[in-house]
Amino acid sequence: MTPSPAAPARVRPLPALAAFSLFALLSLLFGLSQVGWHLSKLPGWFFLAALVVGAVGVLGAWLTGQDHPGRPVWQRAVLRGLGWAMPVAGLIAAGDTDSA
Repeated sequence: MTPSPAAPARVRPLPALAAFSLFALLSLLFGLSQVGWHLSKLPGWFFLAALVVGAVGVLGAWLTGQDHPGRPVWQRAVLRGLGWAMPVAGLIAAGDTDSA
C-alpha cells in the first residue's frame, strides 16, 4: 500500500497577517529612512506600494506552504524558491519606485 501524499498546507490567518505586517512595516521603514524620517514627506502612492509589498509577503508565505513531500523535487524547489524570492523582490521594487 502506497502512502497518500500530504495535503497542501493552507495559509493560516495569524502567520499570513504576521507576514503582511512585517513586509508592510519594513517597506514603510525603508521609505521613511529615505525621506529623513518625516511621515508627511512620503507620497500617497507609497502607502499603496507598502500594501502591495505586504500582499506579496503573504503570497510568498503561501507558496512556501505549498511545498509538501508528495510533490516532485523540482516542483518543491520552484515553490520554495519563489516563496522566498517574492517578498524580497517586492521590497526591492518598492525601494526602486521611491527613487523614480
